[in-house]
Amino acid sequence: MFYNKAIWKRCFHFPKRYWYKNIKYIPLYFRLMHDLIKHGYDEYATWETFSWFTTTMRSILERYRDGHCGVPILIDNYPYDSNANDEESKDLREQNDKLWDDTIDRMIELLKLMDEDCPKYETEEYNGMDGWKKKDAEMDKAKDEFFKLFSEHFWRLWD
Repeated sequence: MFYNKAIWKRCFHFPKRYWYKNIKYIPLYFRLMHDLIKHGYDEYATWETFSWFTTTMRSILERYRDGHCGVPILIDNYPYDSNANDEESKDLREQNDKLWDDTIDRMIELLKLMDEDCPKYETEEYNGMDGWKKKDAEMDKAKDEFFKLFSEHFWRLWD
């Protein structure tokens, strides 16, 4: 109940050898946990909304992808009797399921590209001023595509 992994990592970040330095952050941890319970979101969300959003939504979508039970109808000719056992109905259901899983996977991939700490951006290609501009352009492109998909499928994210 009184544990949040992200807040824990931010407060108690000293390694084992210097464990005693973490003691002075115990009051901060409880204050941040109190704020989380009181407001319903981590205080970090107000400092860096973009980072909090990408991390949180990626976690939510990965959990959703791995455990969802229902799939919304995305194809036009979906069988009216969705329990029909004929080959055509099965193929359409499988096609619809694959399309939905691909959509969720694409949204997760775009969230990774929106993160400025993405390993892709740590290559030599993204060093210097031109590299920063290219990185910002790619992050903006990923953001625009993500929010287009997010807006299009917003009401379908249920389970």
